[in-house]
Amino acid sequence: MIDDDVLLTDMVAESLTYCGHDVIVCNISLAAVQIYETEFKAIDMIILDMTMPVLGGKAAFEALRRINPDAKVLISSGYCGSAEADAMLQAGATRLGCSHTQQVLDSVPVRGSA
Repeated sequence: MIDDDVLLTDMVAESLTYCGHDVIVCNISLAAVQIYETEFKAIDMIILDMTMPVLGGKAAFEALRRINPDAKVLISSGYCGSAEADAMLQAGATRLGCSHTQQVLDSVPVRGSA
């Protein structure tokens, strides 16, 4: 999860962990991209805030997709009605809150289950 809101990332990470998912939280988007470069094979989905300092959501999305063109990315932001968000959605991202978000979440395997 990439978001500069520490309270939000703590809450979401705790909820996802409770549901059986392993969670990596990064509050700095540039650092998250660097982590993804080495760990992308172990990461099934990215929850990405659109409004991040230094490296914004669209730039982070593009960097993540350069590393892994098939990366599953959920946009998490109150500002998703922007042209940047629309471009990300056309490139394959999913907006958190859309009706098919649950299908995306259900498609992410829970580690250790088979």
